[in-house]
Amino acid sequence: MGATQSQAPGRPAFKAQTADDLRDLIGQAELIVANLRGAGPKAQTLLHLLDTIHDLVDRLEETGVDLRAEAVRIETVEGLLHSKDAILVREMRRLGGLPAVRRAVNPARSQWWWYLDELLAERRRRQLRRWLFVAGGVAAVLVILWALYHFVFPPDPKRLAAMDRASRAEELVSKGDLAGAVELYRQAAEITPDDPEMHVWVGVLEAQLGHAEESQQAFARAQQL
Repeated sequence: MGATQSQAPGRPAFKAQTADDLRDLIGQAELIVANLRGAGPKAQTLLHLLDTIHDLVDRLEETGVDLRAEAVRIETVEGLLHSKDAILVREMRRLGGLPAVRRAVNPARSQWWWYLDELLAERRRRQLRRWLFVAGGVAAVLVILWALYHFVFPPDPKRLAAMDRASRAEELVSKGDLAGAVELYRQAAEITPDDPEMHVWVGVLEAQLGHAEESQQAFARAQQL
C-alpha cells in the first residue's frame, strides 16, 4: 500500500504515492470538472486534487517515471476548468467564496486554480475594454458617415422630394386609391424626370385605371431614359 500524502491544513487526505495513484487522482478530477455545475463542496475538492496531482507529478518525474499520457489528461482537466471558471467561482461562492478559502490555504501564484476569481475578473475587464474599443470604433465610423452624408455628399433635395411622394403613393396603392397614387407618381416624375422608375409606376397604374394612352406614353418615356 502506498503512503498517504501529508496535507496542508484543510486539504483532504489523498492516496498519492505511485503512478497508479496519480491516474486515480486525475480520474477524480475529470469526474468533478465534467459535472462542475452544482458540485458544491466537490468544487473545493477539485482545487485540492490539482494541488496533489501537481505535487505527485513533480515527485514521480524526479524518479524518471514517464508521465506523458497523464500530462495530456491533466492539461485536458485544466483546460475544462479554465472554460468553466465562472461556474467554479459561483460554486465556491456558496462555500464562503474563493478569496476566503484561498486565504486559509495560502497557495502560490503558480497554483492558478486558486485564483480563478481574479483571472475571471481580469478576463471580463479585457472583454469590456475590447467591447468599448469596438463600440467606439463603430461610433466613429457612424459619425464619419453622417458627416459625409450631410456635408460632403449631401442628399439631393429633389431626389428626397420625389422619394417622399413615391412613399406616399405606395401607401395610397395599399389602400386602393390608384388615382391618388398615380398623381403622386406623376409629381415625382416631374421632380426627377430622369428617373425611369417613376414613369414605370405611372404606366402601371394608368394601365390599371384603364387609361391605355397615358400608360403607353409613360412606358415610352421610361424606355427613353
